[in-house]
Amino acid sequence: MYPGLGAVAACLSPAGATVASWDARYTLEANHTSCSPVGADQTRGGGALRQYEVMLILPAEADEAVVSGALDRITRSVSESGGQVGNVDRWGRRRLAFEVDRQSEGYYVVVEFTADPEAITGLERALHLADEVLRFKVVVRGEAA
Repeated sequence: MYPGLGAVAACLSPAGATVASWDARYTLEANHTSCSPVGADQTRGGGALRQYEVMLILPAEADEAVVSGALDRITRSVSESGGQVGNVDRWGRRRLAFEVDRQSEGYYVVVEFTADPEAITGLERALHLADEVLRFKVVVRGEAA
């Protein structure tokens, strides 16, 4: 019916459907079924905890109080959702590849943790609102994302 479309043609004109006359502007009638998969497997969210890593860039002049405040914010957000903070690696002061908020250096901190995938949005929201965090990135560890 539709040459070269293969499976798409089956979705456009399901078995048993007829095309109405020209006056009806080519509307489909009868047994129209959906082409969306029924009972698709859930691939994200819910279930087991996953391993994550977040890298923070704080101002270069950040003292221990600022660093511990950012780490407390992460720990609080992760533990509220049933997760757990693992290794905290303080890289220290490093030069940035480009200026961020008119700063050429930053204090880097990498935090490994386990959390429910739904908790990441809350963590990202908390880090966006934190004035002491210049930049951050949360990534999934141990699997192709």
